[in-house]
Amino acid sequence: MTINIDLPSAPAMGLDEFVALADAAALDGPDSLVEIAPHFRALAGDPDLLAIRLNESLKRYVEGASMLTYTPQSIVLASGRNFYVRANIWTPLQLQGDFRSHEERVFSYRNTHDHNFDFMTIGYHGPGYETDLYQYDPATVEGHVGERVELEPLGRETLYAGRIMVYRAKRDVHTQLPPPSLSISLNVMLIDPEWRRREREQRGGTHEREGELDLRTGSIPQRRLGFDQVGMECG
Repeated sequence: MTINIDLPSAPAMGLDEFVALADAAALDGPDSLVEIAPHFRALAGDPDLLAIRLNESLKRYVEGASMLTYTPQSIVLASGRNFYVRANIWTPLQLQGDFRSHEERVFSYRNTHDHNFDFMTIGYHGPGYETDLYQYDPATVEGHVGERVELEPLGRETLYAGRIMVYRAKRDVHTQLPPPSLSISLNVMLIDPEWRRREREQRGGTHEREGELDLRTGSIPQRRLGFDQVGMECG
């Protein structure tokens, strides 16, 4: 199941310092993410983090560079040797009818899914979204469309400001719900070193690989298992 961590507030840490400490920790899985959780809590205590990075990103964009966006509501803030840091903006649903369904898809609300990478998230601003948690045994899943997947329900949690949650790749599943008001979260996403090796073999990174962050575009090709596609059974 997800690892939920509540830590007291700490003196704010800058993004560059956090990236240096995370690089030194040689992140390689959920346990290593837990070890740097105190630093992550300190990073989330920097009230100017987003303003500074967004201003820098906008300046680069005006000068001709690409915006480092992951999805419409996600912004890549920095990257290390095998991870990157992003911010996610979550808003209440505002639209109606077909537009409301599109809005839900943009934010992945009510989309039950897992991830093919380990990551750690923290509430940065606002009340945070609620999320229904599940887990499954990847050894029992082939991943084809229409397959029935047995999910173990683990309850509902809220990613409020300062709350840290660590998700395990291809095991932890969640369904995110709209927050009552504007909320922001930060993520540390791990990148498999094997993806890095394959990228180097492509002579300068001209081909993207699944799970590999492309800092030229800010995108990371990935594949995650949507349980609305494969079907699910809750035990």
